[in-house]
Amino acid sequence: MTETPPWGSPDAQSVPATTDHPGREIHGRIGPPPSSTIGGFFLVVEQLSGHAWCVEPPPIWGGGDRDVAREAALELARSYRPEHPLRPQGRLVLRTDPDNLLVIVQGASGPYHFRVTVAERLF
Repeated sequence: MTETPPWGSPDAQSVPATTDHPGREIHGRIGPPPSSTIGGFFLVVEQLSGHAWCVEPPPIWGGGDRDVAREAALELARSYRPEHPLRPQGRLVLRTDPDNLLVIVQGASGPYHFRVTVAERLF
C-alpha cells in the first residue's frame, strides 16, 4: 500500500504535474480543489525562466488545512528538480516566513534559486 502524500487524501486524484522538462514532475492534486471547497491552499513554485519569473509547474492543490499545505511545501522544496542547474550539487532551504520557502540549489557553474509558496485560495 502506498503512503498518501500530505497534500492528498486516499480518494483525491493524484497525478503528475508535467512540465516541458523531463524529470521535473511533481505529484499532487492538480488544478482547482473540489467544487464544494471554499478557501483552501495551493502550492506555488516560482522560478526564473529566461529573464522573467514564472509559475511553473501549475499551482498544486495543497488541501484545506494550512499546516498540511506547509508540510507539503517543505517536501516540495526538498524534492523539486528545477530546470537549472543541470547537475545539482547541494540544496539549501530557507523559510522566509511561515508560508514561503527560498530554495538555493548549487550547481557546477553557480547557484540557482526558486521559491515555494503556500497560497490561500480567496475565490
